[in-house]
Amino acid sequence: MSAKQSKRKIVKTEKVEPQIQQVVQHKAFHQKLDYFLEKRVDIFLYIFSGLWVLLSILFFDPKVSIGGDDSEYISRAYEFYEKGVFPSFQGPLYPIVLSILYAVAGLQIIVFKVFSIFFYFVHLWFFYKLLKKHLPLHLTAMIMLILSINAVLLEYTGTTYAEAIFLMLQAIYLYCFDKYILSETKETSLKSYLYYGIIAFLLFLMFITKNIGLAAFAGTFLFLIVSKQWKPLIIISSCYFLFIISFETGKRLIWEYDAVQISSQGSTLLNKHPYDASQGQENLKGFIMRFVQNSDDYLSRHFLEINGIRYNSKKTIPLVSLFIYVLIAAGLLLSFRKNAFWFFTGIYTLTGIGIIFIVLQTYWSQDRLILAYFPVLLAFLLYASYTLLVKKFGNNWIYLIVLFLFLGGNIIKTIALSPEKYTAMKQYIKGDNLYGFTPDWINLIKMSQWAAKNLPEDAFIASRKPGVSFIYTQGKEFFGIWNVPSEDPDELYKLLKDAGVTHVIMASLRVLPDRKTDRVINTIHRYLGIIYEKYPEKIEIVHVIGEDEKAFLYAIK
Repeated sequence: MSAKQSKRKIVKTEKVEPQIQQVVQHKAFHQKLDYFLEKRVDIFLYIFSGLWVLLSILFFDPKVSIGGDDSEYISRAYEFYEKGVFPSFQGPLYPIVLSILYAVAGLQIIVFKVFSIFFYFVHLWFFYKLLKKHLPLHLTAMIMLILSINAVLLEYTGTTYAEAIFLMLQAIYLYCFDKYILSETKETSLKSYLYYGIIAFLLFLMFITKNIGLAAFAGTFLFLIVSKQWKPLIIISSCYFLFIISFETGKRLIWEYDAVQISSQGSTLLNKHPYDASQGQENLKGFIMRFVQNSDDYLSRHFLEINGIRYNSKKTIPLVSLFIYVLIAAGLLLSFRKNAFWFFTGIYTLTGIGIIFIVLQTYWSQDRLILAYFPVLLAFLLYASYTLLVKKFGNNWIYLIVLFLFLGGNIIKTIALSPEKYTAMKQYIKGDNLYGFTPDWINLIKMSQWAAKNLPEDAFIASRKPGVSFIYTQGKEFFGIWNVPSEDPDELYKLLKDAGVTHVIMASLRVLPDRKTDRVINTIHRYLGIIYEKYPEKIEIVHVIGEDEKAFLYAIK
């Protein structure tokens, strides 16, 4: 190339760059952001990941929660490793994973929680790979920032709840489904069968992690039918049920455990009240009312509170939940036959939250119960907003307001909670491992510790929160009383004696955890009260702890 030609090329290049800059200057803000992120988006992922690591340390909570499920997972892991008792209630996979960690490190809660944080980190990585492929860069970056700083996710992924491992498996599953089913790349028959098997196995792992994982298969099954993909439908379904049948057979042969996994929790979900079987089981009308009430509660209240848009509100806003359903429907219509990934994601998300709202008792009402579907719900709603407002109607300003509403809410909520988390961390470092518990819980824990230390070794103690009692007595086994299965004192007394229970802790646990009222969780009060009314001589008080919100220890004779 001559010097003259080279000079012309340089001049031409120098003229193109200003032209590009002029074009970008006339673009909307989000389009300018896409241009800025084009060569920097991976760098921003590293920044978000670093921010998430720092916030995970700040939000790290060494104690167990008052919910109880996190400590129950550890308790079941202990029993599985030490006694060979199969973890029957809820999904067994997470307790089995924890049992491996227990075998290596012992009953070290911090080790369990560090792995929970690792699981969520893997979820972030796969989810980023997925979103980057299917969303504008500005929206990908924003969703990843929200998932990195969200206060509720930071709190729960630093616990031993199963949400973190479920989110990891879900992200890997969505990534594989997109790559092996929705991708237009054609594979050989042998490879495609292998990929279908991998997808079925991931669905199976999600199911044995949380029972609601069954909804992932239901959503996948529905999508494959609607999209008329018969080959993957048949192979994935066949492999999925083959894995489940093999798993259930293994339980019977190795652990001699006969109950099907979902049956351990299913009977509770079918009841009108989770802790009072005497009220009977739900009918069709009741399940419809559950769906409506849970939709209002989780979409108009919990989902917005998780995003920092609402704060500690006890009221639902039905119009908000209706609007979210309309937005989901719009996203499905706009992606139908135009974007297979988002059409699948919409069906998957709608099926998941729909099943949750039908089966969950309205009595529970916890933000954690929708957390497994929070990332995909958030991503789909923002995709639908972008497609509807920007692509369909060209309304950039309303779209930007939506983005800043979600991002601003998350930032404000995380900043607002940070001083409280910092104070808690300082107290834990000083050795106060009960900091953050209210007096009712402190008295329950202290009574558990007192009983473990002062009662004979062969004493078997019942507790309303046996997992919490187990953790804070360093592995002392407790019997759980979660409901009152009968009004017959003889039957209730026999249940305790048949289980070998010698003592019962009756605590004054608050119905409203954040403030003291006259209402307490009275399950054990009712249980012992029924027995005491007929057989007062069979129940004797042994010890009391606390000046207020007392915990009592009773001997069962």
